[in-house]
Amino acid sequence: MLVRRLDLDSIYNHGHDAVALPRSHYTRLMDAVRALEWSADPSGSFNRIPSYLLPSARLKADEKADQEAMMKQSAMSACPEYLVDAAKALITDPELMGNWIIPHRPELQFISIWDGAEDLDWHWDGPAGADFFFLIYLNAKGGWEQSRGGQLMLGTRSLAGNFMKVDASTVTALATYEPSSRTLVCCNNQSPQFVHKVVPLTNGDERTVFMVAFNMRRFS
Repeated sequence: MLVRRLDLDSIYNHGHDAVALPRSHYTRLMDAVRALEWSADPSGSFNRIPSYLLPSARLKADEKADQEAMMKQSAMSACPEYLVDAAKALITDPELMGNWIIPHRPELQFISIWDGAEDLDWHWDGPAGADFFFLIYLNAKGGWEQSRGGQLMLGTRSLAGNFMKVDASTVTALATYEPSSRTLVCCNNQSPQFVHKVVPLTNGDERTVFMVAFNMRRFS
């Protein structure tokens, strides 16, 4: 995977793009991962989560949208400043964002980080409340074998019927990415047409993911 600027045609027309994270950002984020205190995930969904996320992980609400909002607010209030600064540096870097940031002002919505792979079928992250997000893989070990699972799959689907629930039979797969370290995948979350899923891990291998969710506001 090449170090290059994000391809806006691919993001807007196909719902995603993937690049190699620029070296300076990769080094900064790997240092941040090593600085975190980690804990077992009380929900059992992941291998481990940062200890600062434990209060968020225990929040419960009847509605998924309410759950997402509460967890997002709690996580951001507890997030270490160095992680917030690293996320803002990513979405404002012209070497990564290119001409996307000429007419737009990126606004960070929330960030999250975890180790593992939640077993998720095709879904749209609309309730999360961000137009775009990065999924950045930061494993200590380089490379990735397909047999280990954990791949991210991107697709497009029909919006007939209740599009808040994804009918897997209407999804057309567009791309599959191995979660190898230094890979950055940008997902378009504006349109419910674009969906994604995660392949379960076959064992307890490290799969550290840094999620950066943001909006792009036009300059007035």
